[in-house]
Amino acid sequence: MAQTGAMAPVDPELSGDAGRAARRTARLSVGPTGDGWWDRTRWFIRGMLGENAYQAYLAHHERSGCPTPALSERDYWRWRTDWQERNPQGRCC
Repeated sequence: MAQTGAMAPVDPELSGDAGRAARRTARLSVGPTGDGWWDRTRWFIRGMLGENAYQAYLAHHERSGCPTPALSERDYWRWRTDWQERNPQGRCC
């Protein structure tokens, strides 16, 4: 199973164009770990289905420097489902 890479740390002091460019680079660094077409396709489909949301949450939690421990995967999905129920948005399912 392909894992997404950890996001590159971004200096919180960066602002303006330099900060935007650094944050964009950090976002783009989370991607398929292999070079094959299957790895890239699988990464894309997992992103479309939201399967990689927990890994993105962990990367954000680590980057933000939050002093509280990260939620377990089970608790994260419970929180996310509850949030979606309270805040309905246009989605297929």
